[in-house]
Amino acid sequence: MKQLYYVTYQSFPAQTANSIQTISNIKYYVRNNYNVTLFFPLREKQSSASLKDIQSFYSFNDKFIVRGIKHYLPFGRIKFFKKISFHVSHFLWSLWVVFFILKKEDEPECYLTRSDWVLLFLGLQDKKVIFECHQFSKIRRIVLNLAIKKKNVKVIFLNQELLKYSKFSNTVSNKLLVAHNGFDEDLISKSPLSKEDKIVFVGSLTRFNEDRGIKILLDAFGDQEIKNRYSLTIVGGPEDEASKLQKYLLSNNVEAEINIVGPKTRLEISKYLREANIGILLNTSLNIHSYLFSSPLKYFEYIFNQLKVLAVDFPAHRELPYSENIVFFEEDNTDSLIKAIKKTSDIQPLKFDKIKTLTVNERVKKIIAFSKS
Repeated sequence: MKQLYYVTYQSFPAQTANSIQTISNIKYYVRNNYNVTLFFPLREKQSSASLKDIQSFYSFNDKFIVRGIKHYLPFGRIKFFKKISFHVSHFLWSLWVVFFILKKEDEPECYLTRSDWVLLFLGLQDKKVIFECHQFSKIRRIVLNLAIKKKNVKVIFLNQELLKYSKFSNTVSNKLLVAHNGFDEDLISKSPLSKEDKIVFVGSLTRFNEDRGIKILLDAFGDQEIKNRYSLTIVGGPEDEASKLQKYLLSNNVEAEINIVGPKTRLEISKYLREANIGILLNTSLNIHSYLFSSPLKYFEYIFNQLKVLAVDFPAHRELPYSENIVFFEEDNTDSLIKAIKKTSDIQPLKFDKIKTLTVNERVKKIIAFSKS
C-alpha cells in the first residue's frame, strides 16, 4: 500500500467544517488503499491523539495512524494576542515537525498539508507535497509564490474564484487543481425520506467568531404565508449562540414553528435533512472567504438528501456545482429571502444521476490522479 502523510496545524477532534473535511478526506484515502498518518498539534484541551476518540467523534471505523505532537507554544494556551501567537506558534511548530519529527520517518509517496509553513519547509527539501488552499492571506501569497517554483509542489484550490485570486501564471497550470468539497456517502441516512414544507439550516451559527446572519431566517417568518406554510429547524452550535437565537425569538414574539436544536452529531443531522425539503446557505460578506472562496460541506449534504437549496447571493455560492438550480436572495434583505422561499415551489431537487460524482471519494480519486500527473 502507498504511504501518505497528512501534516496540519489543525486540532482534532473539533466540530469545525475544516476538521470534518480533513478527516473525511483521510478516510477516503484509506479506502483507496493508502496507509495514512495524520500529524497535528495537541494544542487544545480537548485535542486527542487517540484514534478511538477521533473515530467516535466523527463516526467512522476506518483505521489510520494518529501522531499528536506535543505543543508547548503560546497559541491555544494564552487568551490574548491570538493572531500573533497563532502565526509564531504555527511557524515554530511546522519547523520542528518538518526538520526534527518527519526527518526520522520513512519517506511517504506524498505529503498533504493545509499549513503554509509545512508546505514551504517540505518544498524547499524537494519533497512531493500537495497543499490544500481554502483561503488567502498576505503570508500565504508570499509562501505560495515561493513554493510553487519547486518541482514537486502542487496546489489544490477549493473553487475557481480562489484559483483566479492566486494570480498564478499559466506556466504552472499543470501544478494547480480546482476541487470543490464533496458529500461523505457514510452520512446517507437509512431513514425514509419524509419531505414536508420544512426549511433547515445546518452548520456553525458563527463563522470565524463573527455573526453569520442567521436572524434573517427568523425574521422571514414574520410573513404570514411563510409562517402558515413552513417550519424551520436550525441545527448547529455553539450552545451559547443557539441560546441567543432562542432569546431573540422570545423577545420578538415570533409565533411560528421554529426549532433551534443546537449542535448535533453528523449522523443525527442526517435525520433533520431527510425530513426537510429546503436547505439554506447563509454567510455575511464581511469575510472574504465566505464571500468568494467557500465551498460549503452543507451544500453537498443538502443536495444528496434531495433538498432544494436557497443561498445568499455571493460569488462563492455561484461557483458551486449546479448552482443554476440554487434560488438566490440578497444579503440582509428579508423581503428577498421571503420571495426566494416562495420561488422554491417552481424548482425540483437535483436528481441523483446528476450529482453522483460530487462525493468525497471521487474528490480523493481526483487528487490521487493529480498527484501522479
